[in-house]
Amino acid sequence: MTDALVISAGNAAMRGMTLYFNGKPCAQGHIGPRRVSDRACCECHRLRQKGTPGRPRVFAAELIGRDIRELPHVSWPNNGRVEVVTDPNWLIDGKPRVVRKIGWRACMCCKRRFFSQDMTKIRICDPCKASKVDKTAFGVD
Repeated sequence: MTDALVISAGNAAMRGMTLYFNGKPCAQGHIGPRRVSDRACCECHRLRQKGTPGRPRVFAAELIGRDIRELPHVSWPNNGRVEVVTDPNWLIDGKPRVVRKIGWRACMCCKRRFFSQDMTKIRICDPCKASKVDKTAFGVD
C-alpha cells in the first residue's frame, strides 16, 4: 500500500474522509491506512477483532484459580512504607483487586509502631492484644 496517496489526518478530516495514509508504520510495524476518528491502524484493529493466534485472548474464566500475590517476608525499615497484596482473580477496571495493605502502623493503645499484616483489621500490637485477652478472661475491664 506504499503507492497510496500520503495525506495527514487533519487534511483527511477536512476533506471528509474516514481513512488516511501517512506512510509511517504504527507501533506494531504495520504500514497501512489509519482511521481519521482515532488515528488507529486498520490492520491492528482487524487483528484485535479477529484475535491473533500469537496472542490468545484471556477470558475472565481463565483468570480464576490464580494465587493471591503475597509479598516476600523481609524485614522492612520503619519508614512508613505500605505495600498492597492483590488478588488477580478479581479484576477491577483491568487491575487486580487489593486484598489488604501491609506495613508499619501505630498501635491504638500504646502508640508504639508495629508491623501489621493487615493494616485495616490489625490495629493493636501483640503485647496490648495479649493484655486485653488476659483482662477479659478474668472479667476485669
